[in-house]
Amino acid sequence: MKNLAPAVQKVIDRIHTAKRLGGLYRAEAEGMCAALLDPLPPENIYSSPAWQARFLVGFYEAAEILRVESHAAAPELVEHPAADGY
Repeated sequence: MKNLAPAVQKVIDRIHTAKRLGGLYRAEAEGMCAALLDPLPPENIYSSPAWQARFLVGFYEAAEILRVESHAAAPELVEHPAADGY
């Protein structure tokens, strides 16, 4: 697995930006923090559906950044036979 430090730094930068924006973006930032700690999203954290949805957006966005940076995202697509042409 590749060094995840650059991916973690990207996520941290997004967390800082989301916290500066405030509002629902704070829930998104919390989701990004959760993704850094655990590969599975926690159960409902917020009672508000809008806040919970933003939390999950942040969680899955951060998880995708970490997956792509570690080359764990869909290796069959990365090394697809058609990638060399027909």
